[in-house]
Amino acid sequence: MTQEDTSAVYPQHAYNAILKAATGKNITFNVQNSPFPVEERIKNKGKKLSGVFIVFVICTAFAVIPAAAVHFVTVEKEQNLRH
Repeated sequence: MTQEDTSAVYPQHAYNAILKAATGKNITFNVQNSPFPVEERIKNKGKKLSGVFIVFVICTAFAVIPAAAVHFVTVEKEQNLRH
């Protein structure tokens, strides 16, 4: 069972519990969930977003390299580590 199925399955369990408490019998019924297929535009949107995320991560990684170098030089200057 997945997260998407809980909206259909939870009421079934609640109704079964209510009927069992009210009648004293173990009455069950089945629920069938058949969702619509995923549209192409939604599939393409996910592909585009994953590409944007990859570019963002790579750009952030390359931005950290010069920042680390500048930080190293700044700490050396502040603490007078070089003679």
